[in-house]
Amino acid sequence: MNDPDLTGDDAYLIISRYLANIGKHPSLASYQRLLDDKGYGKISFFRHLDYKTVFLNAKYDVEGRWSRVVTVKYQTNPMFRQGISFQVPIPITRTLKAMMWQLIGSIFLFFILIGCLYYLVKTIVFQKRIDGIRHEFLKNMIYELKQPKEDDKGEESAVFIGSIAFYYAQNELLCGNSRVVITSRQAEILKLLAENQNQLVERDFILNAVWGDDSYSNSLALNVQITYLRRALNLDEKVSIEAVIKKGYILRTC
Repeated sequence: MNDPDLTGDDAYLIISRYLANIGKHPSLASYQRLLDDKGYGKISFFRHLDYKTVFLNAKYDVEGRWSRVVTVKYQTNPMFRQGISFQVPIPITRTLKAMMWQLIGSIFLFFILIGCLYYLVKTIVFQKRIDGIRHEFLKNMIYELKQPKEDDKGEESAVFIGSIAFYYAQNELLCGNSRVVITSRQAEILKLLAENQNQLVERDFILNAVWGDDSYSNSLALNVQITYLRRALNLDEKVSIEAVIKKGYILRTC
């Protein structure tokens, strides 16, 4: 009985099991009583076998997904490699009972997660609405603050960009009989460019002066506002806004 997986310490177990099973013949009924007490199914394919190798611990092979079948292999007399083999069905009810608390816990956590996500989305949507209202309020407030008093409307001096008269306080561009109204933010940007005509105005300077920071979203917004200003300045074909990549803009008037 030479087996490379066995050690000298296993000899005592082999001899003990041999002595315990002398004169005994394992039967299906003796094992079935044990399984009945545990509530398992009926044993099938009960056989006495001669194994090729010695193993002291029982071996279990599980087949199936929901209604599982366990094949048990056990050596009752490992000294002579004699043992038994049988199959035991495990009903799906036992599997469900074993999983019941895990299932209940998973469902409970799932509903908590849904509630958290609902609260989060609701909070974000609500905050978006508040931000939109705040943005409109600030835009209108800035526009109103920039409006001249009734007595001073005719006293504002225009900043000339080529042949275009730019009235900053009124967000207006006049050229001959043509008039273009721009937004307050566009007027802020154009004011910075008009004060430095034919000179480079750095992009970061415009972002910090108009938006208060040079974040990526504000940088994209600046690109959009520059596009609108270019259209507005079409009143004079000689006027243009030149972009200097990664640096800034130049208001060309000649």
